[in-house]
Amino acid sequence: MAAGGQKLYGPVILENCRLIRSGRSSIEIHDLQNITIRRNVFYQHENAIRILGGTPVVENNLFIQNVRALWIHEGAAPVVRRNQFSDHSSEAIIIDSGGLVLSENNFSENTLNIRLQGSEDVPARGNWWGSADSARIEALIHHHSDDPGLGEVLFRPFAETPWELNVPPFDPAAFPQKTRRIHSRPGK
Repeated sequence: MAAGGQKLYGPVILENCRLIRSGRSSIEIHDLQNITIRRNVFYQHENAIRILGGTPVVENNLFIQNVRALWIHEGAAPVVRRNQFSDHSSEAIIIDSGGLVLSENNFSENTLNIRLQGSEDVPARGNWWGSADSARIEALIHHHSDDPGLGEVLFRPFAETPWELNVPPFDPAAFPQKTRRIHSRPGK
């Protein structure tokens, strides 16, 4: 994980934070082996977390109204469990390659739950996908059935009801939408 060009060495725990509207990526993880990100709120980011390497644990977080919550790059092997992914305008998670653990998460109201971009299969069993209907779940995952060159997201068996999670409470109404200031010059 890097901030302002500084390197952090583990163990690192990021816990009980609200990360609101950071722009491109709220957090980027580069080959950090001993990091835990838990019980945080990630709200309105382009990428809440980009994982470019390492084996971080991402658990019990609320990801809400981001463009995408997680982007897991080739070579990264995170454990992603017991998170809530809601209302993302693109995909909740992009996965470039396998090697991760993705289980006991809740997905709801996302444009797409997962976009797989690599040829390795990804185990994603035991998640609540916003439905107990296999066809509906399949429609919200971009993988082998959409492009034969891609691996398959192995989502069966899946949870038939949402998990009771230990994510922090959050009310988006407490954070009004950003407004843009428009500047004009006289005569223009």
